[in-house]
Amino acid sequence: MGSFAAGPLLLALFGWYETRVRHPLLPMRLFRGPALTVGTVGTAINFFVLLGLGVGMVMSACSDAIVGNAPVRDGGVASGLQSTALQIGGALGTSVLVSLISGRVGATLVGELTGAGVPAAAAHGMREAEDAVAMGVGPVTGHMSAPLRAAVAEGSGNAFMNGVRTAVLVTAVLCAVGALLAAVGPRRGPGRGADEG
Repeated sequence: MGSFAAGPLLLALFGWYETRVRHPLLPMRLFRGPALTVGTVGTAINFFVLLGLGVGMVMSACSDAIVGNAPVRDGGVASGLQSTALQIGGALGTSVLVSLISGRVGATLVGELTGAGVPAAAAHGMREAEDAVAMGVGPVTGHMSAPLRAAVAEGSGNAFMNGVRTAVLVTAVLCAVGALLAAVGPRRGPGRGADEG
């Protein structure tokens, strides 16, 4: 949680610093153009996954919004910005979605196991297998009776699907946000000049 809290603070500090140096790594003036900002956010959201659904359509439009709205002299910086947004979206998406799945599995595993017929004491003892269940692996062993193996497989499978549903719901909401931004976002102007910005 500390890292999540520190991230936006460090990002704001980076932006503040970049506005005060003579040769910034990322000129903040680029974000005066709302189309470039929307393109950057769209790139990150697209890789926050439904596994990059629609990547072909989204990336070409976002590339045009980012690079096409940057002044010519900042074309290389804009291209780097697009690549960075892509990497951040993929890395952040993976970590956040895996955390959502793990959290949901942890919250529902014991209840799903007992609901499938696993004795309560045994179900509580399987809490240590939450990480494995979050990766789709049920804590089934060869020492279990056939009915118990079936119950453990069913309960852990249900807990895993609870996590997947939560992650898919979050990505669906983000897809809707990205689509809304693309639909109502600003369009690129008729042209750009070398000294535009």
